[in-house]
Amino acid sequence: MKVWSLVPVVALATGCMTPRSLALGEMANPIGRGGQEVGTFIGVPFATQADPPTPYVDNAGSYNDQLVGHLVALPGAEANMQFGVNDKFAINLHGSSAGLQPGLKWTVNKSRVFHFAVQPAIALGFVNYNASTMRFDTQGVQKEVNPVGWSSFTFMGGLKALFSHRSGFYGGIGYDFIYNGLGRNGMQNPGTNIEVKTSGSTSTYQNQLSIAAGMDIPLGNGNLHLRPELAFCITPGFSTTIVDKVETASKTLSNGGGWGFVIMPGFSIVLANPSKSVAHEEEEEEGEEEESGAGAAEEEETPKAKGRTRMSEDEEEKPKARSHSSDEEEEHPARSKPKKSSDEEE
Repeated sequence: MKVWSLVPVVALATGCMTPRSLALGEMANPIGRGGQEVGTFIGVPFATQADPPTPYVDNAGSYNDQLVGHLVALPGAEANMQFGVNDKFAINLHGSSAGLQPGLKWTVNKSRVFHFAVQPAIALGFVNYNASTMRFDTQGVQKEVNPVGWSSFTFMGGLKALFSHRSGFYGGIGYDFIYNGLGRNGMQNPGTNIEVKTSGSTSTYQNQLSIAAGMDIPLGNGNLHLRPELAFCITPGFSTTIVDKVETASKTLSNGGGWGFVIMPGFSIVLANPSKSVAHEEEEEEGEEEESGAGAAEEEETPKAKGRTRMSEDEEEKPKARSHSSDEEEEHPARSKPKKSSDEEE
């Protein structure tokens, strides 16, 4: 088997296959100027990746090999932090196997029921690994055997569309372009007359589609949140360029194909501290809901109150009608009949 055929195996041995960013751990609603939010996602990723078929030629003939790998990790973790710039924008920093992923969340609308946000982000990650076998001969002399080292660089850039509802339901969809460069160096038969230095690189390009959804559950005083979440992504294909070097001779192979997907259920534990303005708006919203409920109750009582008022007005008019003649007599005493004296009666 060719030495460079081991490169995909090394990539899979890192425990993350192609580095990716999956979980959201954040909602679309704004946190306001000066607000902070810090969360950790803990889940169990189930991943499958099939690399592009690779042609081989040996003494047995020519054929194609396709490396298919499966991964289950317990636990898988990601982290998310954001800092509010104002009522529209927040700086977001996500951490995953793809590296550190800074982004800018823009809450497009202003609503008390439903929020929609877009978030462009990039990710940069780097890993370096070196290993060798130390062998002791019968004389007790230590010798290094088959040293190997490799380094991995990842760049990821894309856009996410986020939404959240006042009920606590939230989610998002996203697209990411991922580049992963894996370089390696080693040595075969070190310390012998047939010592051979080897090196090479594998460059992988892929497009990733992701979707995630969760439920926000406030705990305690409302600053601590539990967010169960399910994330899923699919990679419809890879484009790979492999360069293999043995001493000064080199060989390059480019091919495409393969596929991959990851599903990761889990939950986020988030500590949120929104700005005073956002908290004040939420209090006003609750107050308006209470006032609207009280107003509805008053409207139900209003017809009865109007009926009682009309009856009291009618009752007040009746005494006025009875006293109308006496009032006229007081105002016009000349109209009243004079009383007869006792002489006139006789």
